[in-house]
Amino acid sequence: MKKFLAITTSLLSLGLVFFGLHNSKAIMIDTSSVHPGEYIQIEGSPAIYFITQNRERQYFTAAWIFKCYQTDYSNVVIFPKNSNLDELAASAAQGVVPPGAGCGLAKSPSSPSVYAFDAVGTRHKIKDEATAYALYGATWAKQIHDMPDFIISLFPIGTPLDNTTPIVTNTPTPLPPVTLTPTPTSTTSTTPQIHTTLWKPSPGTTWQWQLDSVPQDNFVNAEVYDIDLFEATAADVQKLHDAGKKVICYVNVGAWENWRSDAENFSTSTLGKNYDGWEGEKWLDIRATETVYPILQKRFDDCAEKGFDGLEPDNMDGYQNETGFPITLNQQLTFNKWLAEEAHKRGLSIGLKNDQDQAKDLFSSFDFAITEDCVEGEWCEDVSVFSLNNKAVFQAEYTDTGIDFDQACSDAEDLRYSAILKHRNLDAFVQTCN
Repeated sequence: MKKFLAITTSLLSLGLVFFGLHNSKAIMIDTSSVHPGEYIQIEGSPAIYFITQNRERQYFTAAWIFKCYQTDYSNVVIFPKNSNLDELAASAAQGVVPPGAGCGLAKSPSSPSVYAFDAVGTRHKIKDEATAYALYGATWAKQIHDMPDFIISLFPIGTPLDNTTPIVTNTPTPLPPVTLTPTPTSTTSTTPQIHTTLWKPSPGTTWQWQLDSVPQDNFVNAEVYDIDLFEATAADVQKLHDAGKKVICYVNVGAWENWRSDAENFSTSTLGKNYDGWEGEKWLDIRATETVYPILQKRFDDCAEKGFDGLEPDNMDGYQNETGFPITLNQQLTFNKWLAEEAHKRGLSIGLKNDQDQAKDLFSSFDFAITEDCVEGEWCEDVSVFSLNNKAVFQAEYTDTGIDFDQACSDAEDLRYSAILKHRNLDAFVQTCN
């Protein structure tokens, strides 16, 4: 793979290949605990590195490329975000690992062109949908992975595919297996404890969503409960844990609610238009980093301290609504990525709530997705990037829409979603597909 040294050098010159930012908040890691033959990853980063016998780094730009070479993702040692790995950052970068033959297809966000890769990393443009169907079958569209423009441009372009002879017939040769060492630990910090292992629900995980009250007994047959932060106590969360459930913490991050105990902490300048259909709610100015962010951080702290496993942030799509503030798409992306970072700092997994138009930009930062009314809105497939990457999609439909729930269940099964039918007030009622 030494031929890819120039590619990695280009990434280094752009400041895009790194292990951790060296700043006052960096977590000091003993790099002697990182051994040749190991795969390592920084929490929140899609990149995975293979450490060679010479302590050189081979760079997988995304998990889907890594999985072409190694099927066992548990072999990856995950370091906390902002880990200080100066020794390895200064070591030689041997090369970017290409999407090998048989890995799948790729496209960049800025172009409709779809590429296949050969055994040496050359990309070949697929001429049209008919060619894609002939070469890769009826599921060819589901084999496409998003690849950032600056990454895909690093691989040379070969002859376009315009015939029925597949370019790829082999699969990548697996890299050496690894023997894991204990997960690195950080030095004492005043910030919330960082866990290197997050709960990451897989497609098909069953769930119950109950926000109007805290369940006390007669739990439904579901692996996950999603309940309200302010209503639940640590004892309530523990009771669900004792029953074998994982517990998600509901937090409204994009709208102000006048009945919350911390409602008076929000500056009136950050409160926008009334939230149509929901009395007592107003949109929040998510750009107010100095005033809104600390309140949300405190809420996330409370989720972690009560023992929740994951977090449901509500109203993450203000940029598409009449909030009273000129929130842009990029400002929403920045805010949503910040939410994911803050959750992960506290050992909480986090779901992308609705915001389907940004799913492809955000799925790598989030651990699962939650949808409402996607059948009625005809956008369920817009978040399929999650299930395609082995991340759960918790789908909720409502009784007041009159949808055909049997058909919704059939479609959800095809997409590998976990669909339930609920009352709009999210009481204990639930109808499952099974």
